Amino acid sequence: MILTGVLLSIRPEYVRAILIGRKKFEFRRSLPRRLGGRIYIYATSPIRRIVASFEVEEVVTDNPVALWRITRHLSGLDESRFFDYFKGEETGYALQIGSLVVFDSPVNPENLDGRFVPPQSFCYLDGAREEQLMSLAGIR
Repeated sequence: MILTGVLLSIRPEYVRAILIGRKKFEFRRSLPRRLGGRIYIYATSPIRRIVASFEVEEVVTDNPVALWRITRHLSGLDESRFFDYFKGEETGYALQIGSLVVFDSPVNPENLDGRFVPPQSFCYLDGAREEQLMSLAGIR
């Protein structure tokens, strides 16, 4: 199985901020081992659809205080939410969002293989599932 894409679970309020360009960084307490392909955005409940994809321009790795200082103007978050998320963490990661593609037709992940379980944070997509996802989204 060839792994190509990564599917990130993101809350709908943050998905909206990404889609309108107010949030240019996606924050994580841990990273997938492989970030070479596209990142797909799964909007969690109540939307439960894969709505867009992006390429990672840069990964910023630092302690939360420094990470906030670097990313705050493009974070799409207020300071208290940011620090609540990273509470107790020594290191945080900020994925800089580039080449955003918003799907005209959000994809029901159940249509990929019928066994979809929303990832807690992320999951990998193999090449066949990524191709099927792109087809369902109307992306060539």
